[in-house]
Amino acid sequence: MKFRSIILAIAASIMLTCTSTQAEEELLATTFDLKFPGGTVEEYVEAIRDTVNDVNIVVMPEATELYLEPFDLHQVDLYAAINLLQGLSEKTTSKTVTIITELTEAWSTTAKDIIVVQAKVHEHSVSIPKTHLVISVSDLFQEDGFTHEDMATAIETAMSISSDIYDEPDVRFHEETGLIIARGHPDQMATIEQVIDQLREGIIRRQQQQALANNAENQNAIRNLEMAIHKRDLMIKELELELSRLNREIDEFKKK
Repeated sequence: MKFRSIILAIAASIMLTCTSTQAEEELLATTFDLKFPGGTVEEYVEAIRDTVNDVNIVVMPEATELYLEPFDLHQVDLYAAINLLQGLSEKTTSKTVTIITELTEAWSTTAKDIIVVQAKVHEHSVSIPKTHLVISVSDLFQEDGFTHEDMATAIETAMSISSDIYDEPDVRFHEETGLIIARGHPDQMATIEQVIDQLREGIIRRQQQQALANNAENQNAIRNLEMAIHKRDLMIKELELELSRLNREIDEFKKK
């Protein structure tokens, strides 16, 4: 009895396998016509599903929106219709999307293969034209200002922050005219201008601090002078009193 059950199970498995294989072969052998009015990849795959029943086609999200022009297919099989998408690409200013079709074969003889429609996305680096900057910095090197090395170090430090994003700019200093001449990405040129502005503000702050210090010194000098004048006035008064006393004594002496 047990042996008979095993024989029946094997026979059923063979019949199921034959049925599945036969179904796959029939699917592969099936040809069809398709009139596609134009649309996205997803709409094209949906048209195939409507024409060929019981197929496994997966369209990945990045591949759904690519557009196909209208066309007619005559007497094609499923895989030929899908392979029509292979290599289809769409290019924009920011990226290129290319369709890739893959067949994932089923391990089980009772399962169906899966056709995957996906896309390879290549992002484009946006090229921005380089710009020039010419700016006078001679005022930075006045007596209470900065040195050429101070300025160069400040600009170099600012540029290093974005070194992983932009190429190194070309920055030169013309000492005879006090000009900075630079060429690079617009963001880099704007950063150099900000550095120069900050250096100028630094000089203004130094001058203001020096003016306050000078004013404090002047105030101290004025106070000291006022104190000296006050002391002199006291001494004059004391001398006047002493002189008055002496004059009185002289008058009294004369009366005697």
